[in-house]
Amino acid sequence: MKKFFLTAALMLGIGSISFAQDINFGVRAGLGLGHQMGDLDDTKVKVGVTLGGIADFNFTESFALQTGLYYTNKGYTMKEGKLKNIVSVNYFEIPVLASYRKDINERMQIQANVGPYMSIGLAGRDIYKYEDNKESESVYGDDGYMKRFDLGLSFGAGLLIDQIYAGVKYDLGLLNTVDSDHIKSKLGVFYFSVGYNF
Repeated sequence: MKKFFLTAALMLGIGSISFAQDINFGVRAGLGLGHQMGDLDDTKVKVGVTLGGIADFNFTESFALQTGLYYTNKGYTMKEGKLKNIVSVNYFEIPVLASYRKDINERMQIQANVGPYMSIGLAGRDIYKYEDNKESESVYGDDGYMKRFDLGLSFGAGLLIDQIYAGVKYDLGLLNTVDSDHIKSKLGVFYFSVGYNF
């Protein structure tokens, strides 16, 4: 399944570039509200950041293929009594999104985006806080419990005013991020972002 999504996304992106009428670039920055879906009980939202650049391959006035490269911070928190556990994971993320655009007037445009994304884990920490004590350990490596690769679907909408962008999106993780046959845990994130199109 992973190879199918990866191959399909790459073929779609590479094959579509040659048909694009023009290409636009932009930058994005924002906040994410990460959470986990699965077997772990009583997990709560963790705030993270997202930073990246995008490229729009425009085919018509109303349709484009959008890709890019993002640095994203995902994860979740758990709390039991005075013990707080924070799982914080950093990824490089590449989306391949079908983007529908509709002009409201000469200055304003609304956008709707949907498509797959691929993520590679860069680093991650499992942080334990108990009163004034704090310990942490890596979630990757020989002693870690998380997988570095993730795939998912992204759904979003935004407003472009002149060259200023503001948008929201949700990334739905499709793969189990825990390296275990007995525990299932997928990551999801709500994003609120702003940006600039060159």
